[in-house]
Amino acid sequence: LMDPKWAGMIPCRSKDGVSSACTGECGAGTLSPSGATVCTACPPGQFSDRSAQAACVACAGGRFGADGSVNASCSGVCTAGHACPTGSGNSTAMICPAGTYSLPGAATCTLCPPGVYGAEPGHTTAACTAPCRPGSFGSDPGQTSPTCVGNCTAGYACPAGSTSPTTQLCPFGRYSVAASGSCTACPAGTYGDSVGLTSSACSGPCADGYVCPPGSNTSTPVLSCPAGRFGEAATGLCADCPVGRFGVATGATSPTACTACAAGFFGNTSGLSLAQCSGACPAGYYCPGMHLFGPPQRRACCRVQFLLCPAVLGQAKL
Repeated sequence: LMDPKWAGMIPCRSKDGVSSACTGECGAGTLSPSGATVCTACPPGQFSDRSAQAACVACAGGRFGADGSVNASCSGVCTAGHACPTGSGNSTAMICPAGTYSLPGAATCTLCPPGVYGAEPGHTTAACTAPCRPGSFGSDPGQTSPTCVGNCTAGYACPAGSTSPTTQLCPFGRYSVAASGSCTACPAGTYGDSVGLTSSACSGPCADGYVCPPGSNTSTPVLSCPAGRFGEAATGLCADCPVGRFGVATGATSPTACTACAAGFFGNTSGLSLAQCSGACPAGYYCPGMHLFGPPQRRACCRVQFLLCPAVLGQAKL
């Protein structure tokens, strides 16, 4: 067994390969300080590409060297996700911390670029962990959280990977609150006639007599509802007066504008605009809603289901 005191030492070579005397020079990958009788292997992280060297040279940054390296390539390049400063002795000398990354052969770690973040150490591409999440932005490199630098500004939208709090200005008919990844259509019954709106109230309610579908950019986007219809605030659309009722006014904004069909008349369709509705009740019939009057043998109602034929009480006596 080798005496421990010779560990790391390589006996010098004789010129004839036989003599025990050290008459030759120490070869590449070793060093031989002045007066030394043995050749010492270059330590990890260093190399020697010539013989008879008194000192070895540090491996360049981005490379690493096992002991005894014989050229400037040393043992190879640094592993991705790690950094190998000058004189590194292995391929994973330093793992890149959160918020940074490295490619193979890197001497130092690089900050994750704006718009992305690196939550864990050891990232191997510039994509790091992922883009900054929607509603946030990353204007500075080296972020470690999905919210990156902070929240998007109200009135703007920040899709995933945004680098500014004002990436996308909300257009007409849309709005956003702070930390929004996209702009939202102004609700039915409201409108947005300016850009960068910051609340669901948008620019205000639709003009009287008009309806505003979602995303309207003017207070009068749809012509006023015609007779027999009324504007529904919930949907921003015109709706028919219900069966049995009619509406004569244009621009109605409430179902209360629809009136019951006139006495003696019925309405079997919606959206009627005349007091006579669908027509007169047949002779001998009285239809006040679904109520029946008179003795059982004389009770009668309109032949069509849901017909309404209001009449004065005197006409109810058959």
